[in-house]
Amino acid sequence: MLSNKKRKILTITSEKQAFAVLEQALNGSLPEFDELEFKGWPNFELYLKGKKFDQSITATVMKGLLELQNGFYRAYSIANYDHAKKRLTQAEKDELELTIKVNNGSSLFETNVSEVATNIAKDLVGKMSGTELVVVLVTALVSFFGTSAYKHFLDARKEERLKNSSDAAQIKMLETMQFSSAEETNRSKIIADAMKHNSQALQIVGEAHLVQAELLKAAAAGDSSKFGGVTLTNEMADALTQGSRRESKQVRLDGEYRLLKLDWSTPSSVKVKIQNVKTFTDLNAVVQDDSLTGEHKEAIKTAEWQRKNLTLEINAKLIGDSNYSEVTIVSAKIASN
Repeated sequence: MLSNKKRKILTITSEKQAFAVLEQALNGSLPEFDELEFKGWPNFELYLKGKKFDQSITATVMKGLLELQNGFYRAYSIANYDHAKKRLTQAEKDELELTIKVNNGSSLFETNVSEVATNIAKDLVGKMSGTELVVVLVTALVSFFGTSAYKHFLDARKEERLKNSSDAAQIKMLETMQFSSAEETNRSKIIADAMKHNSQALQIVGEAHLVQAELLKAAAAGDSSKFGGVTLTNEMADALTQGSRRESKQVRLDGEYRLLKLDWSTPSSVKVKIQNVKTFTDLNAVVQDDSLTGEHKEAIKTAEWQRKNLTLEINAKLIGDSNYSEVTIVSAKIASN
């Protein structure tokens, strides 16, 4: 006998609703549903103004758009296979392909992802719980296509540039920039909570950060631009992407980090891959045997096994704007939060 029970469909139509549903999933108040669908959201626009975009597209912009697509492939691989480099089938790629519409003489690039997002939800149903589905998929969508994520990224990039720039005029310009509102700052905390509770969400946000960086470079190619809902002049985009000098200097990169990878295979040192929880900057670092006491090394081991964040003191060499070398951890303890 067939059941007449009506299927419960959870429909997300806006970024605001996406964050509300994600917060429900994280605090355990998510209502039961049978299907997850998206209508009218998410979408993404990249607008570029300048003579070179009248009838053409530059290699820098093409690279940014390709990274958006490839990053989305990697996010799906993480969600479906828990592996960013899993080779997708052609059918999967076809299903995930973003249709980018070009308007106004190749100056406006836009895509609506709602149908693709709904198809992904159908793929993942049954492979994880409803709560896990919302945490992983909605985190991916707000990170790749949400205005709040791009504003948070730009604020983090601004703080990084302020810390490392030595150009007085550039510093003055950077200090005038403010992208995130109080609501958007709160949304970044929701994303941080998702990353803390789900390793796939953590990896996906890292992939989105790589995409955001490439799209910022694309934005800098125009006289003015708008991406992720944020309007930038060429001067603003340039200040956020490039440094004024290329010489190397010693810097400190102290802060709270996630431990992404730990390698004990080399007898003389410990190698780690870490990610700053505020800027999402990934670093490959070394812990020399004589650098830390046993207490600090135990903290690193605890972070690996219990998936806790670390408060680290780090020495590094900065080359140019954001290229780091000789990254060495000199102190480590479990983060308080």
